[in-house]
Amino acid sequence: MIHKHYLSETINNIKNNNIDLKSYLFDICENIEKNDTKIKSFLSEPSKFDRLIFELSQKDKNQPFYGIPIGIKDLFVVDGFETKCGSFLPSELFLGEEAEIVKLLKSKGFLIAGKTVTTEFAFSEPNETVNPHNINYSPGGSS
Repeated sequence: MIHKHYLSETINNIKNNNIDLKSYLFDICENIEKNDTKIKSFLSEPSKFDRLIFELSQKDKNQPFYGIPIGIKDLFVVDGFETKCGSFLPSELFLGEEAEIVKLLKSKGFLIAGKTVTTEFAFSEPNETVNPHNINYSPGGSS
């Protein structure tokens, strides 16, 4: 069961070993799998949990955000993920080196929970993502 904590509380709980990080990540993956069929905020990814556990094993426990999962909008190149910028264009058009912001986040200990859906080029063409607090509404903007 995912417990709602502020980021600082979660970081402290991880650093003080008050959270079993593997169970925490499993719960997050399970929550995404269960709820994202309605919310549609993450791009599909098989074996998310296995990837996260592997990436966690590559991190330094002393990194300030060690083990904190985050989503990266499908506007940024992330190694191991396809980038389409919310468009129907072929992903080959967006190939390139991993975005500097993604490299920075990873270097601080963040885990990439996945790529998140965006409107086309974060500008137009609304997608299927809904507001998680009220699925009858859009999350708005490029969210």
